[in-house]
Amino acid sequence: MNLNISEKNLNSGQGAFFDSGTTLAYAPPYTVNAIKDSLNHYCGLSSEHCGGNRRRGSCWLYNPDNNPTVEDFYASFGSFSFYFGEDEDYQYEWRAQDFLYQEASGSRWFCLGLEVFE
Repeated sequence: MNLNISEKNLNSGQGAFFDSGTTLAYAPPYTVNAIKDSLNHYCGLSSEHCGGNRRRGSCWLYNPDNNPTVEDFYASFGSFSFYFGEDEDYQYEWRAQDFLYQEASGSRWFCLGLEVFE
């Protein structure tokens, strides 16, 4: 399942979303809130979403009893689809392995790597 945010919401304010390719991605406050709201809504739709939904703030617990592999854990989050171009003919798929990071080496907690830039 894809989590979609309308163009109006994504392009509000400064109108930029930047995934640096490192641990964190940066976006304007409204965009960060819209993404978090969409993710929280998706996680609440089913106990099978978001790794079984055991969370602490913006972090989720990887439990091998719910998801045998980390890849299965990531797949339980869905993805965000971003479309670019005048005719929306370019798509970027922002997958859980892109927007979650492992809290610390050896930790089973994975956190949302999304921060506000002003």
